[in-house]
This record gives sequence, C-alpha cells and structure tokens, in this order.
Amino acid sequence: MPKEIEFKFKCDICGKVHSGKTREVAEQKARDCEQSHDIVYIPMLKSDVQRLLAFIVSKEDGLITDTLWRTLRRYRTLK
Repeated sequence: MPKEIEFKFKCDICGKVHSGKTREVAEQKARDCEQSHDIVYIPMLKSDVQRLLAFIVSKEDGLITDTLWRTLRRYRTLK
C-alpha cells in the first residue's frame, strides 16, 4: 500500500513552502506562517487604490481625494 511521505503548502503572503509528514501538519505550518506576518488590510475603493499608485509615481497632490485621505488616516495609529 502506498505511504504518505510529505505534503506541502505555500504561505499566500510570503510564498514560503511548508512541508509535513501529514496534510494537517503541513497545512497548519502554512497557516501559522500567514498569521505571523504583520499585515494590515485597508478597505479601499478600486479608484482610490489607482489614485494612490498614481500619486506615488507622479507626486501630484490633486490625486489624493478626501475619501482616500480619510480612509488612510483611520489607520495612522496602528499598534
């Protein structure tokens, strides 16, 4: 009968591959890795993301709308 030798799962954040002798162990290692990253998700409109990227490239202040500015300011004091 075939034996399970190794299972592999990849962290969606950093791309590191975690392996284990059982599916559960490998999957848990990958989940633990994902949770260990210091990530903040900011709900933004697609148009605001595009404006923010354009601002980073062009440095034109007019691209930062009131909505975008308020959204970003909500997350200025992360701990």
